[in-house]
Parts: sequence; structure tokens; C-alpha cells
Amino acid sequence: MREKALFFTEPNVWEHLSIIPALEIVVEPGEMSNSTVLNITHWEMLDFNEEFIWVQLHFENPARISESVYKDNIAVTFWGVSYFTEQHGYEVRIGTKLTTPALT
Repeated sequence: MREKALFFTEPNVWEHLSIIPALEIVVEPGEMSNSTVLNITHWEMLDFNEEFIWVQLHFENPARISESVYKDNIAVTFWGVSYFTEQHGYEVRIGTKLTTPALT
């Protein structure tokens, strides 16, 4: 979800900038899935520490997630790279995407 905001950058100059979340979480449909019913309505961060982030996903149609043998995937893309580091301490590259099967 992207939001628009106005920023005052110079005297009498306002600029429209896009504000994007640090994480983007989406469902990638499996081979037999109908992508129109796999929407995440919202998600919330439940907890975090130096190694993990626990999120709760809320789906429009939870019973439709990975309902066939061909599982859907949850994809997480990192946009707020200064917030995340990999195991050796380097910043995660912008646009890095991780996927995992959506288990029900």
C-alpha cells in the first residue's frame, strides 16, 4: 500500500512524495489458485527481536489459501532497507524478496 504525502521542501514549494512501507507482504498464487480471492486485507506486527519478526496476516478468504495440492506462497519484499540486516550485519538490498509456502 502506497500513500501520498505533501512535503514542504523549499520556501513556497510543496512536493508530492510516495510513502511506502518497509515491508510488502503479498500472496503469490499457486498453479491452480484463483488470484482474485487470495487478498491480504491487512497485517500486523506481533513481536520482533534482533533475529525475527512475527506478523499476523489477515486474509479476505482464509479458507482459499493453499486449498489445492499446489500451495500458494507468501512473499515478503524489503523496501525499508536501513531497518533490516542479514546474518552477517549487511543491510538487506532494496527490493530483496523472500518467499515461503503458505501453510494452512
